[in-house]
Amino acid sequence: MIFIIFTSLLLTFSAQIKSATISFTGACSEKPYLSVEINSDTNIITATTDVLNEHDIRFSADHDSLQSMFGLDSSGVMETMQDDPSLGPNQIRFYGWCYEVNGENLTMLPSEYNIQADDHINWFYGYALYDSGDWPVMCAKSHLIAPIFLCGE
Repeated sequence: MIFIIFTSLLLTFSAQIKSATISFTGACSEKPYLSVEINSDTNIITATTDVLNEHDIRFSADHDSLQSMFGLDSSGVMETMQDDPSLGPNQIRFYGWCYEVNGENLTMLPSEYNIQADDHINWFYGYALYDSGDWPVMCAKSHLIAPIFLCGE
């Protein structure tokens, strides 16, 4: 009788834990560095820093963004036509960490999005393209262009 009650309570409790996944994709490959299941009872930045701490991964973050992790930095990393001849004279790529939820880039800060059950959060190293005063590209996945200065020839 006690076993049945305990099993019933355990099943009820585990059904109430809502899970989601979080992954981290680098600059040169779509294969994640890390992908884990998380509880969906918090916002993205808190869940992210918790996972990075749990896995002893060095990172730098504040309450709204990630500046660095997995050896990839977000501050001052840029590429000009001297680095990549496919860029025009008035174009610059700025690199940093971006996130998407269920395959979509969001415009809100990661601290503002509360994770829902079955969400998939993917942090990826991406870039924004500055072109003659405009920003035609924001948070594009860098592994799709495999920048030479990050990925080699």
